Amino acid sequence: MGLEAPPIPKQGVEDSEIYIWVQELLIEEGTQWNSPVVQYLFDSETADLIPNMRISAVAEDRLIWCLTRNGKFSMKSAYNKVFELSLGDTEISLKIPSTDITRKEFWKIETWPRVQHFWWKCLADILPTNVRLSIQCGYINRTCPLCMQHEETTVHVLFMCPFSRAVWMLIPGGPNLIAGSCDNITAIFENWLNLVKQHSLQENCLTTAMIVAWSIWTVRCEVQFENKKASPYTVATKAISFATYITKLNEKKKQKSVTEQENGLAVLPVGAMRKCDGIYGNDLRNGYRKRGNSEQAECLAFLDAVKWCAELQRTHIVLETDLKGIESFINDLQPVISWENENILLDVVDCLRKIPHWECYFVSRNCNKPADRLAKYSRRNRVTSVWFDKLPSIIENALLADDTLSPD
Repeated sequence: MGLEAPPIPKQGVEDSEIYIWVQELLIEEGTQWNSPVVQYLFDSETADLIPNMRISAVAEDRLIWCLTRNGKFSMKSAYNKVFELSLGDTEISLKIPSTDITRKEFWKIETWPRVQHFWWKCLADILPTNVRLSIQCGYINRTCPLCMQHEETTVHVLFMCPFSRAVWMLIPGGPNLIAGSCDNITAIFENWLNLVKQHSLQENCLTTAMIVAWSIWTVRCEVQFENKKASPYTVATKAISFATYITKLNEKKKQKSVTEQENGLAVLPVGAMRKCDGIYGNDLRNGYRKRGNSEQAECLAFLDAVKWCAELQRTHIVLETDLKGIESFINDLQPVISWENENILLDVVDCLRKIPHWECYFVSRNCNKPADRLAKYSRRNRVTSVWFDKLPSIIENALLADDTLSPD
């Protein structure tokens, strides 16, 4: 919202050295910037940026470690920075090497962590198959331990081996998943992801496919290192059972989350809370489109809403936010939001002391469709309008369908 580094006085200002502390640039007991002094000391561009920096009413000065989100030092952030500096101009791709799959997209897949880690090795081409190990250790036999006929590559052991194909044939939809399989593991996985995006393949089928491949590799290791006998039917049965368990577990987590969000929630007037990215209301002339990010905009909107309630002398209010970090900070003072925005929420907490009875809840965007739809519309179309009297037509139907606005 302002400067990221200390400003440098403009040339020609002879007495700039007498201004040492930021407090010397403030007036009204430290609540406002001294504009004449700021204009005198700094160039016009810097002087325009400084007033945009918020002055918290209650926050205390403290040292900030800028490499972490909460402003606190961590060895991980220091190591990452040192590693980044060691790379120099080398670019780090956000995608998995040799694929169009982003790392974030891959790790968001809902499956068992061990299965996910296994597939990461497959896509990164570091799965320790006999062929890959023999590159470094020439004495290792390159033959597949499951069929003892062909060389063991990643694609062979998971899809092309007679044993593996027998397993896939026993899986519901398995033949379609390996139909047209090529010698590239990344192409196979990318094809599955594309089918999910096109709604030609359900997400639970993707989970099942990943688990089946992992199960085949697990049995392969038992055969290789423990000399166990493997049965395609047993592998397929266990894989289906485990995939069903993981699918039900994910469904329970989603259902539990939705239930917690829908129970016991009251709503502040629409004009007070639905105003963070897309702006709607009767007294929202400030807007937040010039703010640094959506979290900052949400925090500022939250602060304005609380101030508004205090001005109206409301004694009982319920606050809703679709940002979990805000709810955690307001209720428990957990430092889970960006350190730049903590001062805003400290002012919120201080303002709430003037209101006898208040509650703050997190509401998923699934339960807050009008605000979410308006926000997306504003971002995609770069709309910066403010609606005063008439509802935006794009959210009329969503408001009518929003159960949270019902009199019950």
